Amino acid sequence: MLIIPFFSERQIPGNNGLKVDFLDTRNTNVDFYFRKSGATAITLKAGNEVQFSGYIFVNNISTPENTDLAIRRSGREMIRLNSSNQIQLSGDLLLPTSNTQYIRFPNCSIRQGVAGDPAIVYFDFSNDTETGQYRFFTQSSTVLHLRPLTTTISNTLQVNTINSNGNATLSINQNGNPFISLFGVHCQLPGCLKFRFFGCAITLTFKRSWLGCSKLIHD
Repeated sequence: MLIIPFFSERQIPGNNGLKVDFLDTRNTNVDFYFRKSGATAITLKAGNEVQFSGYIFVNNISTPENTDLAIRRSGREMIRLNSSNQIQLSGDLLLPTSNTQYIRFPNCSIRQGVAGDPAIVYFDFSNDTETGQYRFFTQSSTVLHLRPLTTTISNTLQVNTINSNGNATLSINQNGNPFISLFGVHCQLPGCLKFRFFGCAITLTFKRSWLGCSKLIHD
């Protein structure tokens, strides 16, 4: 019979390590502790959970089968890597620094930043350069701006339909001034309409309920 002299109920002498086939608790449904210098480093919880008191340095984290992998903080799930190769977030995605942090896709990237005085929060969309191509922002929380950031692209919006938000007047402005107003079945122009027709330059003046031809000039 091999007799191991115990210095205490928790100490085994020797400097060559301990080689065993398994470690187990003496009682069921209790925690098992790994300690270093008297401080608990790893706890095997009775509920089959592993609890670390410090950092974990690993190269890979994987599931034993094709199942979801959940990452929790204080017992609350924050990130889930599901079996369909999708990343599910239970809250917001907060990037640490504005103006520099991008969310990148295979062919484009997006970012949020702050600039100007007073400060305006903007949103950049880039489809080929890191500096961004188009910038979206709202001014006074009412006006939506779309602005190109490079000279290689035009400030052109191509659409098939422009509609009003409900039964309201739809206005087309130039430099902040109404140029065309659409309301009901009516079209209102505050100034004149000029166009060319068979070599003639024609100016039409619109006044409320009547249309007058104020000038007819031949080229």
